[in-house]
Amino acid sequence: GETLVSCGIIGSQALQGTYIDPPDPNTCIVGTSSASWSVTAVANCCQFPSGSINSVYAMISESQINNQVVTECLPGSTLTGCQVNYQSGSINNIRGSYPGPQQGTNTPPAQIGTEGIDTEDQCIAEARTSTTNIRGGAQCLTFASDYELDCVTTGKYTTR
Repeated sequence: GETLVSCGIIGSQALQGTYIDPPDPNTCIVGTSSASWSVTAVANCCQFPSGSINSVYAMISESQINNQVVTECLPGSTLTGCQVNYQSGSINNIRGSYPGPQQGTNTPPAQIGTEGIDTEDQCIAEARTSTTNIRGGAQCLTFASDYELDCVTTGKYTTR
């Protein structure tokens, strides 16, 4: 079968973000805080060779100071996707998430326009202001000893 590697969202208003529940790391969950707006989950999946994956898991981190949440995969794991999810406070205030080196709060990541960036097996999730509490997430995989996956990222800035 296929393995969920990341969870995205299509929508533009009242977004509550994306979430992969640790007990069910093969399901992409999205939400909106308004019945007037719709959102669609985008489950990005890959098919890996039989026996190549030892485990698939989602790491979750709660909100931290400076509106940023850093979520890391366990040592020996590979990051395949990042999430940010609304917890409480002001709605429609999620800024987004990105893999790789942690950048300044509420500034475009320095890697925008750069290809082949090391993910450092970590995700950075952000809220626009401290009035919104978020949780960050990282989708992680561990592989059999004879299989290796090296993920890199390309920085892109979007407004939706």
